[in-house]
Amino acid sequence: MKEITGNLKQDVKDLLGESANLFTDFLKRGVCTVRAVSDKWKDFARDISTAVDTLMKPPFGKDGPEAPAMELSPDAEPVVTVVESIEEHLPIGRQMTLPQANEEIRRLDMQYQKDEWTVQPVKVKIDYTRNGQTDRYWLPLQIGAGGGLLEQMKARLDSYRTDPEMVSRLFDTIPEEHRAAFEAELTPFVNENVNELSTGLLHYFHRHCDIAALAQQFDAQASVLPEKEQQSFREGAEKTVVGLRRAVNTGVPIEQPAVQREQTPVPVQPETQEQPSAGEKLRQSVRVRLREIKETGAGQPAPVKVRVRPHRAGR
Repeated sequence: MKEITGNLKQDVKDLLGESANLFTDFLKRGVCTVRAVSDKWKDFARDISTAVDTLMKPPFGKDGPEAPAMELSPDAEPVVTVVESIEEHLPIGRQMTLPQANEEIRRLDMQYQKDEWTVQPVKVKIDYTRNGQTDRYWLPLQIGAGGGLLEQMKARLDSYRTDPEMVSRLFDTIPEEHRAAFEAELTPFVNENVNELSTGLLHYFHRHCDIAALAQQFDAQASVLPEKEQQSFREGAEKTVVGLRRAVNTGVPIEQPAVQREQTPVPVQPETQEQPSAGEKLRQSVRVRLREIKETGAGQPAPVKVRVRPHRAGR
């Protein structure tokens, strides 16, 4: 009897191990966030055994190494960390804000394509605060075959959304005797998460990149103002940027932007009207962009064109 009981416990533990490995694979292939994986695995594993908490502690669990970071500020930008790479400009452990990473990966990707270097795989994890909760998203990238970080994220999610075979292949590592049951139970979960990432998280990341671009416009505008006005303008700009980030992270919209430089137009006869200066053009551009972010809030990002090229040998 002890031998039978021992074998039964081992079988259950093996099954839990298979499911934990599968969910970890979901995470690292970019089809789920850590919180989504952790919550689903708890329910799924308890259907296998009520002793799951003592038999198995997956890496994405509460105290595991892949648990979301807890120290992020509610008004912070998402933080990108390189976790797998042999590209010298993206060493393992390098950290950047999401907008910085998006531009750096786009720059490297263009360089690889221009010089026809061999495509290099890179994997990153992104820690962020959304709807007031910290979370983590893993994203595999291909430097030299896909554009910036967000372009590649969109292309990957679109592939899973349009190709059922890609979802089915996620279950290839499961032993044949359990594969059909795992696939039937978890395919709806994967599809639901891929859709949410595509329509929700990707848009959230775009908002942060929009705010970073606006912050750059504020900085450029400040540089063309009279010196006595620059400090107060920069302080107001910083408050606006922080407020926008907090609004995106918490889902609570801000009431009023801190930077407003609306000017009353002076009537001018058509024949003597002058073209606006470069500084005024920049002010107008900033006002328009700020209004768009404030009014649309969760508006859809502009369509992204993704260029995928075949791998080329040699570097």
